[in-house]
Amino acid sequence: MRYRKFFHSILIAILLIFLFFASNVSASVIYFAQENPVSSEEGLILENFMVTGEGTEIYEDDPLTATYMLGYDSESEYSLIIDQPGGLYFDLIDPEGNKVKSTAHYVGSTINPGDYIGVTETLSFDKPGVWKIIPSYTVVNKHKISKFKNPDVWEAAEINVLSSAPPRPDLLVDDLKIYYDGDMGTIEKISYTIKNNGDVDSGVVISSISVDDVVIVNNSKSGFLPAKESLTIFEPLNVPYSGENSLIEVFVDSKNMIDEFDEKNNFYNRSFENPALKEIIQSTPVPEMTVSLNNIEYEERASPDILVSDQSGKSPVNFSDVGIICAVMGLLSVILTVVSFAFGYYYGLNKNREREVRWMRSKIESLRSKKDVDVCDSSVENDDNIAENMEKKLEKAIEDTKKM
Repeated sequence: MRYRKFFHSILIAILLIFLFFASNVSASVIYFAQENPVSSEEGLILENFMVTGEGTEIYEDDPLTATYMLGYDSESEYSLIIDQPGGLYFDLIDPEGNKVKSTAHYVGSTINPGDYIGVTETLSFDKPGVWKIIPSYTVVNKHKISKFKNPDVWEAAEINVLSSAPPRPDLLVDDLKIYYDGDMGTIEKISYTIKNNGDVDSGVVISSISVDDVVIVNNSKSGFLPAKESLTIFEPLNVPYSGENSLIEVFVDSKNMIDEFDEKNNFYNRSFENPALKEIIQSTPVPEMTVSLNNIEYEERASPDILVSDQSGKSPVNFSDVGIICAVMGLLSVILTVVSFAFGYYYGLNKNREREVRWMRSKIESLRSKKDVDVCDSSVENDDNIAENMEKKLEKAIEDTKKM
C-alpha cells in the first residue's frame, strides 16, 4: 500500500513538471488559473485548472490550451469508472448560452482511490463574446449502479473572444413609440430610436416603415451616428388605422448600404392597441307617412334614421325620436296658448259686465234722486218707471252673468 502511494506521488510530480514546461514552451499568457482545489460529493478533486494562449488578446479561431487534474479521494471505499457520454472533457458555453462538449477522454478507464488523471485539450472559438470553459466528468461506481457528473456550481473560466474581422457599425432599433390623432382616426406619427452597438461610427442610415405589412415610408433618414450612441427619429405617417391593433415595423438600413457587424438585427416590429373609433352607422329605412289635403292620398318616403355611436359603450341617439319629442312639445305649446286665450277672454268679458252693472246702478240712483222743482210730476213718474225698468234689466243681467 505504501509503495502504491509513493508511485502515485511520483506520477503526479512528473505530470506537473511536464505541464509546467509545456505551458512555458507553447504558451506565454495565462488567461485563467485555478487558485484552490474543489471537491465533489463523490470525492473527486479538481486541481490545477488552467487556460493559456499565445497572445495578450484572444480572437476568433485562436488556439487555446485548457488543462486540469482530477484526483480521487484516497479515503474512498470503491473505485470509479469513467463513462459515456463525455468521460473526462470540457463543457464550452458560447455567448448565447448554448453548451458544447469537447472531446471525450479516458472513457472506460478506472479511477481508484488516491489516483490522479490529467486532461489537456486545445480549444478554439468561432464567434466573438464571452465564453465559459468548465472542466467536466461522467463516472459510475464499479457496480455501474450510480452515475455521477460534475456539480452545477463548479470551477469555470470566462474567456473574452474578440472578432477577427475589422470593426464595423452594428445598427438596431432600441425603442419605438406611436402617436395617434383620435379625432381623425389616424396614426399621426411614430418615433423610433436607432442604436449603434458597433465599434466604429455610422454614416446616414436609411430605414423603411410599415403599418400592417404595408410600406408607408421607404426613405426615413437619420444623420451621423457615433459608435455606442443612439439617435431618435420622428417620422410623420398620417395613415388611418382600423381594428383593435396596428403592427408597426421598422427596417433599419433597409437598402443595405452599411457594412455591419450583425446584419440580422436590423428588423424590429411591435403591435400597438388602437384607441376607440367613432362610427356612423346607418340603420334600415323607416317609412314616413305624408297626407295630401287635396285628394287625401298617402305617400311613403324612406327616411333613414341616423344613429351615432362609438366604441366606448354609450347608447346610440335616434334622431327620429328627437323629432317626435319636438312635435309633441309644439302641440302642447299650442294647447297652452288656446287655453290661456280662453281664460283671458272670459276674464275680460266678466270685467266689462261688472263695469256695465256699476254704471247702470249709478244711473238708477241718479234718476231716483232728482228733486228739481222745475220738473213736473209726470216727468218724475216717468223717471221712476225708467229707473224701475233699468233695475229689472240689471238684475236679469246679473243672473245671466252668474250662469256663465
